[in-house]
Amino acid sequence: MTAEESIAAPEIIREECRVVSGPFAIGVQVFLAAMVLATLLYKRYQEHPPRSWLVWLMDISKQGFAMSLQHFVNVALAVIFASTEGMAGECVWYISNFMITVVGGLIVLTLWMRFHRIVVARYQLTWLQSGEYGDPPKIPIWLAQTTYWGFVCCLEKFTVAGLVIYPFHHRIDALIAPLETPFKSYPKTELVLVMVIAPSVLNPIWSWIIDNLVKDPRYGRDDIQQEEPLKHSHYGTVQSEC
Repeated sequence: MTAEESIAAPEIIREECRVVSGPFAIGVQVFLAAMVLATLLYKRYQEHPPRSWLVWLMDISKQGFAMSLQHFVNVALAVIFASTEGMAGECVWYISNFMITVVGGLIVLTLWMRFHRIVVARYQLTWLQSGEYGDPPKIPIWLAQTTYWGFVCCLEKFTVAGLVIYPFHHRIDALIAPLETPFKSYPKTELVLVMVIAPSVLNPIWSWIIDNLVKDPRYGRDDIQQEEPLKHSHYGTVQSEC
């Protein structure tokens, strides 16, 4: 290796860890999706009474659609913030943005869904009654709720980024830049840490809490069997007698 090559090497290595990394990044996203699915399967088996498989699939597909959109928003924000004047690279910005928006996002979405349920109940917006798809469940209602939830989750990402990450961008950059120094020579290790290890911990927690927000709150309540009689449609959906 020549002296010129050894001088140029650090810059090349620094640019190798990117959040848009082709098949490798796609592979880790598939792995993370499988972890979330396993978490939600376990959660369903803990419910009393449980959701029918159809209702459960409708609920988790809403979350899957929103998480896919949020991933692209995370990547876009990481590229934007890393491309501005600063020391931190895309990978460390990706996980920093991810962690900040997970914490801030859960707060925003929890408050929003409380407000949402009040508005839906007051104005009888039955199509937007989260987790209720009709008896039997209807695809148009599910599509409306899925589109709505995807929009809300993307709006939440930009809200947290606009209120927290953008105003404090330089402070965050100075704080996180030293964290990636030990990994500059190991870009794939850094990529695994920021796109596999940390999300493997945070995604199951996120998906568990979000599932509680998007599902019909009657499911998973042991006391509902004493409070109101239930019936099952031919889809297996638990419904209350009116």
